[in-house]
Amino acid sequence: MKKCFSQRLKFLVVVIFLTAKYSASNLIAEIDPATEQKITMLSAELTLSVMEKGIENSQGEINAAIVEYKKILNEKPKFWPVYCNLAEAYEYKREYKKAMEMLNRVIISDSPLDMKRKAYMQIISLYVGRAIGYYERNNIKQMFQEYEKAGQMCDEGYKFFEREAKRKSYNNTDTIEKAMVAFREKKTELRKEVEDQRGYLRNMNNENSQIQILDYCADARKYKETGDYKKALKSLEQIIKIDSNFSVHYPVYYEMGICYKKLNKFQQAEKMFKKEISVKPDSIQAYSELLELLYKQGRYEEARNCAKVLLGHEPSDKMEERIYYRKARHILDAMNNAESERKSNHVK
Repeated sequence: MKKCFSQRLKFLVVVIFLTAKYSASNLIAEIDPATEQKITMLSAELTLSVMEKGIENSQGEINAAIVEYKKILNEKPKFWPVYCNLAEAYEYKREYKKAMEMLNRVIISDSPLDMKRKAYMQIISLYVGRAIGYYERNNIKQMFQEYEKAGQMCDEGYKFFEREAKRKSYNNTDTIEKAMVAFREKKTELRKEVEDQRGYLRNMNNENSQIQILDYCADARKYKETGDYKKALKSLEQIIKIDSNFSVHYPVYYEMGICYKKLNKFQQAEKMFKKEISVKPDSIQAYSELLELLYKQGRYEEARNCAKVLLGHEPSDKMEERIYYRKARHILDAMNNAESERKSNHVK
């Protein structure tokens, strides 16, 4: 893997420059020319500072830009490109949680579709940047995990625009079609990059149990995507055999549960989802799948316990958490309606 810090820096600088360019031509009506010029100048000055002095020596300029971006958003909260600018500034400071918060605001808001696409892509780029950083620190396991997250965001972005294409009628579907193509291509690009890196590591004689596990993870994903759930299960089982503790870092049991569910082996699926919860008590994905499984089997009392866990925490701005929250609420309401109807029929 030949990427280095300078490449990552160059990539981030280009993104900030493009954000500034975007903000000058794709704004909503409330933005005045003076504000447009101010944002362009802020981005340009920050870009020059980072290029000339580096990130570490540009912290003063980065902090100043963050202050100005926040002032603008306080006055004009629907100036969507500024959220992306602000996210980039936070990424420079390695405040990734804040960067993600800014980008997720764009995604869940009423921002234009092209801004949502940009936010998704920026999140993907953030994960890739983190992967490179972990590689530079020789943390290979975490590097692959960050690439995995980037791939998941490609899928989430594609599915979002796929839903938009089905749900709404547009005079011009070009934006949606281009976005879906972009996410597919990005996913392909990430896969190739990961395979190249894995090959590089093998050539460096680093093919140890960790690399074997990552190979099985890749195989499991590949088989799962093609619908070959039996082969996916075999790959996942190999991961457990090599290192049962790896389930702390990768949702092995959850993925096995999904495979068993697809094969209509619901008893085994239930066992795996419960196993995942025992390893990761905060796994909302496992709770959500278990809730649906129990509900469909009519095991309402157990299903209610799962729903209570999912509804016990207000969802964050993360889209995934909001979906699981709504799903739990929907199933709980369905169970309540079913029981009310049964009691009503019993009285009659």
